[in-house]
Amino acid sequence: MPEKRHIYWHFVSSRTDRIEQVKRDWRERGFPEVPDDADFIPLPDEPGPVRYP
Repeated sequence: MPEKRHIYWHFVSSRTDRIEQVKRDWRERGFPEVPDDADFIPLPDEPGPVRYP
């Protein structure tokens, strides 16, 4: 694929704005629930900056 991919948790897109939108949708539970699964898994915390020695 020639376009750059952006990854956050299990979301992948070629557009960073789409990643941000799906993160908002997930926090607001904007996705259909999985039948027989009542657990909600919150998004992980935003990763901190990576520092190399």
